[in-house]
Amino acid sequence: MFDFDSIRQSHLSNPSCHTEEPTPMQCLTFMLGGKIYAIEISYIKEIIEYKEFCTIPAVPSFFRGILDLRGRPVPIIDLGTRFNGEPLTISKRSCIVIVELTINGSKLEMGLIIDSVKEVIDLQEDQIEPPPNFGQSIETRFMSGITKFEGKFIVILNIEHVLPTEELALLNAHGSQPTAPK
Repeated sequence: MFDFDSIRQSHLSNPSCHTEEPTPMQCLTFMLGGKIYAIEISYIKEIIEYKEFCTIPAVPSFFRGILDLRGRPVPIIDLGTRFNGEPLTISKRSCIVIVELTINGSKLEMGLIIDSVKEVIDLQEDQIEPPPNFGQSIETRFMSGITKFEGKFIVILNIEHVLPTEELALLNAHGSQPTAPK
């Protein structure tokens, strides 16, 4: 289990971080469908082991349901289904990453089902490339960048585009179920 608050605090309180050198971006790396992805840790609240959640009918297939997280309902998204239409196969290493976004001035928590957590890495600005241009027919809005770390390419996710934030913000604001797309 990673303690993201202590990672952030140690970075802020470290005098060497207040020099002229640019501040590294810290990212959590994780496995999803045999590939490595990353999310900036500023979005991550916690990582919990995979556990059962309440399924909701008539929602998009990537929206798996609602998790009771210490009395708070948290929408759960299957990133495997969101990315390629195939639900993740749950294993003993599968877990749920709880992220927090601010949508229309309100904080919204969501859980992301992933295959497994790898590590937290520091990336300097010059190590991050913009998303490649594949032409108009291929979407890159899910990517905020790409990096090479220890000889492997890692896609850094643009979490604000990966998650169905507008639909879930409506769920959060109105306390009602999201509707399936038409």
